[in-house]
Amino acid sequence: MNEMIIYDKIRLFLQREKNFDDAVVYGTFSFLSQALGFYNQKRNQELTNLTDINHILERLTPLLKKAKKEQLINKLSDIVQVQINKIPNICFTALEKEIKTLLLE
Repeated sequence: MNEMIIYDKIRLFLQREKNFDDAVVYGTFSFLSQALGFYNQKRNQELTNLTDINHILERLTPLLKKAKKEQLINKLSDIVQVQINKIPNICFTALEKEIKTLLLE
């Protein structure tokens, strides 16, 4: 859960610096770190609620909106859902490359 907080602080800093694409990456990392934290703490109901598609869209849409890339919401949410299914084996390095490639579209 500490990683979630750290990633979110990085996201906030990047948004303040107007580096919105990287903020999307770290905002996504924060979200997935929270899911991973719930998994590790065996907080299954909270994990289920967090990984509901409506909650995913609620968390990702503001990130893409600030980056002016709202049209990518479905593709980004698909990426996030794939990673959720990989918990606890999320590879953040590969995920970063995948998100950055998506944001170049």
